[in-house]
Amino acid sequence: QVLAAYEPVAELNLGIAAKIDLAEIRAPFIQAAFSSGLFAIVLIGIGVSFFRRITDPILYKLSDTVNELQRTLDDLKVTEKILTTAQKMATIGSWHFDIEKNKLTWTNEVYRIFGRDPREFEPTYEEFLEAVHPEDKELVDTTYKNSVLSNSTYEVVHRIVRPGGEIRIVHERSEAITNESGKTIHSFGMVHDITEAKASEAEREKLIAELQKSLSEIKTLRGIIPICSFCKKIRDDKGYWDQVE
Repeated sequence: QVLAAYEPVAELNLGIAAKIDLAEIRAPFIQAAFSSGLFAIVLIGIGVSFFRRITDPILYKLSDTVNELQRTLDDLKVTEKILTTAQKMATIGSWHFDIEKNKLTWTNEVYRIFGRDPREFEPTYEEFLEAVHPEDKELVDTTYKNSVLSNSTYEVVHRIVRPGGEIRIVHERSEAITNESGKTIHSFGMVHDITEAKASEAEREKLIAELQKSLSEIKTLRGIIPICSFCKKIRDDKGYWDQVE
């Protein structure tokens, strides 16, 4: 494309014409723009290469770390499942009490033992005492507070009352965790539902008592009735020995 202009000069009876080739005007700008663009592309390429050289090892390391964390998380989930299953089978739950925050944390098995729903119940020490049988409440409270003051083991067998009124017997034990000054600030413990074991123990003691009573009665009868235990004979009123079938 050409840009042209004409200007007449009357005094000289002629005119002046000018012609400019636009391509010649545009060429330097196009060349400069091309050079700048090429330079920018080169700089971007160098920057990307440099950036990847720095960040790729970091990203690879980060990816390895994420994968390792995921594996650890999966292992923890498996371990938690094993622990939960074991506690359920043994009817043993574990708990942690942050004394300063009055925050009591139960495992799922403790909730089950106390007949509580973890979605609806948030345990505290006061709520725990409310679940203790009224006749055992003072014993439990005193025993635990004494263990805290003396930084000693807390252990007690007591009854609890579930929301529906069912009474269960539990065995509790915990260890004290102290701070730098020797003050107990945490308790880590367990609670074991021994209701069935106690029932079996009571039944066994009842059976033993009945057997002892029967044995005593047999011994008493032996002194009254003339019996020959070796020859399996019994003496009648006339003094004769009759064979016992």
